[in-house]
Amino acid sequence: MPKKSRRSKTKKRAKLARIARERNSQQAAPAVVAPAVSDVPPKKKISEAQGSAIRYQYVMPELRRIGILTGVMLLILLVLSFIVG
Repeated sequence: MPKKSRRSKTKKRAKLARIARERNSQQAAPAVVAPAVSDVPPKKKISEAQGSAIRYQYVMPELRRIGILTGVMLLILLVLSFIVG
């Protein structure tokens, strides 16, 4: 016999948590003061090249491995062609 689904419990918990967050945000909203423009440090903009370099940092080692394996396979085929042919 299958176990009971926990989905309904999860939905109820999520709904209660959302209600609690809304209550807390409504109570804390008047106390929040916007910082002055001079207090906010300037954001460093990450260039597209840096972002892609971070995201694809594993590509160059993989390409190097693929190149080495390709060279080894071609060398084996070349040696086999002289031995068999």
